[in-house]
Amino acid sequence: LLELIATEFAAGKQTNNGGLKKEAWPGVVKKLNEKLGTNLTGNQCRNQKNTLRRLFIDFKFLRDQSRFGWDEECKTVTADEKVWEELIESHPRREFAKLKDKPFPLYDLALSVFDGTVW
Repeated sequence: LLELIATEFAAGKQTNNGGLKKEAWPGVVKKLNEKLGTNLTGNQCRNQKNTLRRLFIDFKFLRDQSRFGWDEECKTVTADEKVWEELIESHPRREFAKLKDKPFPLYDLALSVFDGTVW
């Protein structure tokens, strides 16, 4: 999905606020369904894009923290246990505990699609 969106962006089908132009979605949905052998709707694809965007926002937030690192090979955020505990405690409404040891192999692609549109 992100690869298809990035391709559409490269073709100039990006909105001023970093989204995908409305007229580009049917082509993305069609190509994704052909590639995956599925019958997803436009709403399902947009919802998945939004889920990936939220995940990217959380991973980017963690990577931007001074005591956190990034394991490029595993595509995971790294930090000492105490640092994780402090962050999770200081952000009780965020679900950072779920991201501990969770890989995000699409991070670089998500960065190219969502960076500049998340804040």
